[in-house]
Amino acid sequence: MRLSLFPQLRRTVRTNYLYTDASLRGCGGYYLSTQQQALRTLQPASAFALHWRSAHHCGEIARLELLPVLHALHRWAGTFRGGELHVFSDNEEAVSGLQTGRAKRAEVAEVVAAIADAAERERVTLVPALVRGADNTLADALSRGCRERVVRLAPGLGKVFAKGKGLGFFDPSYPPLKR
Repeated sequence: MRLSLFPQLRRTVRTNYLYTDASLRGCGGYYLSTQQQALRTLQPASAFALHWRSAHHCGEIARLELLPVLHALHRWAGTFRGGELHVFSDNEEAVSGLQTGRAKRAEVAEVVAAIADAAERERVTLVPALVRGADNTLADALSRGCRERVVRLAPGLGKVFAKGKGLGFFDPSYPPLKR
């Protein structure tokens, strides 16, 4: 039996859970910390709903599905920094791109690379997972800007839509994309 004079220091990893979705109208998403996930609580500052500018309408749906992940990495960089981020998307191609770091189509690969760069810069470990569309209802409602549905699913998120807070437009030139 080997005894150590120094107990093993257990590294605590901060874990967050990001749910995103995109529609032809826009994109939306929200994150939960481990504690929020357990309690199923959500703060208005943990959600966003953005409308596309017209340039986003011409593109692959997988690209559109990845853009809210990139937005979230920029928006909440300080919260995610140095931790593990479980990313839930209902698009198989987007999840595959995040898992492998590659995509067949150049416009999808561009966003995958931008996400990888942002995650590396912030030392975020991405753990992508496919979620059924039926289980991604809140992110879907945020992406479509359906205020009534959002409030029904998460009553505290009505403030995301109050006076435009949390709402905005996703600019095609949003860093680091060049479109």
